[in-house]
Amino acid sequence: MNKLIRSGMRSPSAHGDTTRQHILEVAGQLFAEHGYDATTSKQVCTEAQVNLAGVNYHFGSREGLYTAVLVEAHRRLLSREALTAIADGANDARSKLGQVIDGLVGGMGRDGWHLRVFMRELIAPSPSLDTLMLVEVAPKLAIVKAVLAQAAGLPQDDPRLPPCFLSTFAPCMMLLIANKTVLRRFMADFWQDPAALAHHLKTFAFAGLDAVARLGQNGESRWP
Repeated sequence: MNKLIRSGMRSPSAHGDTTRQHILEVAGQLFAEHGYDATTSKQVCTEAQVNLAGVNYHFGSREGLYTAVLVEAHRRLLSREALTAIADGANDARSKLGQVIDGLVGGMGRDGWHLRVFMRELIAPSPSLDTLMLVEVAPKLAIVKAVLAQAAGLPQDDPRLPPCFLSTFAPCMMLLIANKTVLRRFMADFWQDPAALAHHLKTFAFAGLDAVARLGQNGESRWP
């Protein structure tokens, strides 16, 4: 796993490696269209018009390339740098949580291979999911949970916090993996006005957090 992390996390901007970034971009498109099992290193190199050893040279293996693609896909959805900036900002806790939701809605609204690759991985997880969770997801979750705890006015070890997390971000996950065409036909075009969608999600999230706080204070309901 350490080898995969090292190969997948090499920064193209730090090394000036435009070829690596080009391979990553082409691979992302191919993995999004055909899936991991149906995409070979040869196809990626041929489509990228690079030497057939390009994948192994820059990523160690096809699995290393796919892991790097997953990490990049998650970064494009919402980067750790953006989350850190939100958490370290001067805004109040509710504003910070609102910024996180705004960022997620913005990431979902940008069409690209990153959404399709991530959706495929959620539906049919690969061995690379463990590396993605370790390298990209876990650090982001720690930041988001801290922001949510502050916005809810709860300690991070409060048993009410996990269901608050579920209720706040489950709609975002549903919108992430949902078929946009189907939703547009049978429900609504939620992506037509991202600002209105984000406002709606924040309204429900804040109202829910307030309700949980009231119930807890009155001793009427606890989780679990």
